[in-house]
Amino acid sequence: MERGSMVVAVGENNKIAGIPLQKCLRYSAKEKKKIEIPQPFIVKQYNRYMGGVDQLDNHISNYRIAMRGKKWYTPLMYWAIDVCVVNSWNLARQYGYKKDQLDFRRGIAKELLSTYGREPPVAGKKRAAIRYPASASGRHLIITGEARRRCQSCKNKTNKRCDTCKVPLHDKCFLEYHNS
Repeated sequence: MERGSMVVAVGENNKIAGIPLQKCLRYSAKEKKKIEIPQPFIVKQYNRYMGGVDQLDNHISNYRIAMRGKKWYTPLMYWAIDVCVVNSWNLARQYGYKKDQLDFRRGIAKELLSTYGREPPVAGKKRAAIRYPASASGRHLIITGEARRRCQSCKNKTNKRCDTCKVPLHDKCFLEYHNS
């Protein structure tokens, strides 16, 4: 049998060199009608199940997470989350879920916010209450190498704190704070 420039020899039992064949319909320009030609079983299986990646890409593009980041892996992370959501939605539909993907995503977002969400902060500047030493008779030492925090006295950044009070203080503010 000749197809294009390739010659295919069909042997006994409808097989080409041990490959199982099936019949499929293709349009013949010569005969101006559809004719049956042999097709390997693997090609039929591929054609039957192809399109899954195209469907996945289409479903992802409908509600893609549109956030950008400075790191190269950020889009990969968002893509992986999108793939997980679309696959979960497809599984849910197989088990009888009737709503569309947007409702499914909203349900996930609501569940995550109710479990892990926090109340939004109240607008306005917060002022820390001034803390005084726990005991005036205790021994107070300056500890260096701490995380940078605001000095309790002058409000400038410092990496020192009082060991007893756990209050961030500069050297010059240390005595002033403990004597007041």
